[in-house]
Amino acid sequence: TEASAEAVLKSCTVTEASADDFTVKVILDGAKLDSYGYGKGDGTDRMRSWKRVVVDRVSKRITTHDYVPEPTLGAWVDEASDKEAVAVFHMQLLSGPTRAEFWVVDKEGTRLSDAGLAQGVYHLTDRVVGALQAAAKAKVKVAPGKSIRNQGEDSVLTQPMEEHVDYDSFFDKMTTVMKEKMEKLPNAEVEVAATEVVVRVKEQDADGKERVHTHTIKHSAESGEMVITHTDQDGKIVNTSFRQVHKSPLVVEAWNITRNGDRTAGAAFAKMVQKEVNEIIERANSWFG
Repeated sequence: TEASAEAVLKSCTVTEASADDFTVKVILDGAKLDSYGYGKGDGTDRMRSWKRVVVDRVSKRITTHDYVPEPTLGAWVDEASDKEAVAVFHMQLLSGPTRAEFWVVDKEGTRLSDAGLAQGVYHLTDRVVGALQAAAKAKVKVAPGKSIRNQGEDSVLTQPMEEHVDYDSFFDKMTTVMKEKMEKLPNAEVEVAATEVVVRVKEQDADGKERVHTHTIKHSAESGEMVITHTDQDGKIVNTSFRQVHKSPLVVEAWNITRNGDRTAGAAFAKMVQKEVNEIIERANSWFG
């Protein structure tokens, strides 16, 4: 699942008919969606994804049957059914040269291969190829595990990093990278102090009223802690993300605390942190920073 969805994830189940025929169901917690203002208001869970995937290795084809629509981010569980696919996505691997062909057959049996699908495929292939390249090049891997700082709690943790970077260089570059990410947010106003960065992002709602979201980064090289807090227009905390850099061994652990107080540190978040950490290491060792 996406890192942003882990905070409201209720379950992710895989049912295998065989190694090449399996069904994946991702359900989001209705009560948590309600608390964020995205639910039905009655605790109904949302079926974010329901797919049957069939792999034909001989023909080099993958066929994905979608039982809930992707454009609407799924359907409420009381409306979802696997009686009929809403769309069937085909991916055909070709050779000479190596390339892939994609098309979708909708509920009415119409074959779709328009610009919208092409754009969606770009996102898919960029994401898959980019993830493979990043994983292959990564000096340091990150995976979910048990916290070093908070015994018994969940975090995502890096491998030891001493072979690639020292503590001071890493922490200094981490503050730079995080600040730059916040500065790239649309309509961002940035205030920088010695141990704090405050980013205010202005946007208009559907009624044309201005809303201001705030991202605050607090960091301490002495303690190795960085805390990133996101508050909404009402000043309520939406999410707090933590980075703790341990000196010996030189390891980064990270986790999130949602607005409901739940601690999350799943696989999607680990991938995000892995990309982040390896960028920091790369830049800490570069003359150009």
